[in-house]
Amino acid sequence: MSIRPLLIGALAAVFSLQAAAETKWSTPGKRTFPTHQISSFRTMIEATGEEADVYHPAPPAKKRSLYTDRFPVVVMLQGARVDRDYYSSFGMHLARYGFVVVIPNNTSPLGENFTEGVVMQEALEQMRLENGDPDSPVYGLVDGSKLGISGHSFGGAAALYTITGICGFPFCNPASGFTRPPELKAAALVGTSSRGLDIDSAGIPVAITSGDEDSGSAEGLETYATLEPPKAFIAVHGTNHFGMTDIDAPPGANADRGEPEQIIPQAISAHRYARWSGLFLRAHIYNDKRAWRRIYRNANHDGVTVLSQYK
Repeated sequence: MSIRPLLIGALAAVFSLQAAAETKWSTPGKRTFPTHQISSFRTMIEATGEEADVYHPAPPAKKRSLYTDRFPVVVMLQGARVDRDYYSSFGMHLARYGFVVVIPNNTSPLGENFTEGVVMQEALEQMRLENGDPDSPVYGLVDGSKLGISGHSFGGAAALYTITGICGFPFCNPASGFTRPPELKAAALVGTSSRGLDIDSAGIPVAITSGDEDSGSAEGLETYATLEPPKAFIAVHGTNHFGMTDIDAPPGANADRGEPEQIIPQAISAHRYARWSGLFLRAHIYNDKRAWRRIYRNANHDGVTVLSQYK
């Protein structure tokens, strides 16, 4: 018997729940600092010559030594044809959870602004270089031993293929010989699915976040059902496929999906996607118990509903 009708029914049940009151919890945890101290800069990925935007915690100079090699890297893999510029709000909010967030543009055999799995390794190596460069804004701040992945749509699928250990077109160029980075600790993906691939998450915690106005939500929930725990499916109410971007349907994106406009403002939805991505990544990269409780209590709050399984 096909599980698709059951999953679609479960998805409908998820989205039928009403959001609870806004929660004020958004702290990056102990030994961090006020969340407003975030900065950004643009760099070039030396391996490819492509530009990337970097969003990072910016401790005051007198306290900077307390955060030596403190902040893990999160690489954000862009959606197909979506320029990195349209993830600025998401990147800034995600950095508040104690991460150095790298959002590169990439040109693949498919063309400009198509990401690949190898981008996560290239971006991580670039942040290691920046960590040793006294002229870099993140000099001495990067923990290059821990990597998290975020990915939107096509980028999320590229991340899933990489997690599974499959290097296949169009998400990876087999000629690159790319394999999953050993530093990878967790993945928080948005508006994506496995596209029929049998995912073996092999101990890597994976969250899939989707909007109730996204036409691909059912496929995302199906993918969640096939993942090994730890895992989460996070439904963001009132958002569509582009809920995490700065504007709805950015120029160049494949936006002809027959989806309605968002119910909530774009700035609020981008914040919510970043928040729940940050909580999931903190739970598994920082072993943050407060973040863990938010994810694994299967709660309905702050305009979202969370389905999760830890073991």
